[in-house]
Amino acid sequence: MSETFEDALAERLSTVLGASCVFTGVERLTGGASRETWSLTTKSDPAVPPELILRRDPPGREDPTRMSMEAAAFVEAGRVGVPVPEI
Repeated sequence: MSETFEDALAERLSTVLGASCVFTGVERLTGGASRETWSLTTKSDPAVPPELILRRDPPGREDPTRMSMEAAAFVEAGRVGVPVPEI
């Protein structure tokens, strides 16, 4: 049986968060020219937020440097008081 996007994502999040992650909703959102944006709803361990947003480069166009720069910009904006999502 092949692993689905949801299965792979749930496995990765479970590893990163150290808690079981089960999705009750996975929806690709429209908009965004350079990255995919996904809305994720979970039913899982209380350590896992019930709603998450995933931003990722489209398959075949992965650029870890750009994604790291975006994450660093969010962290810095949050440091100076701009409301930003938790990375």
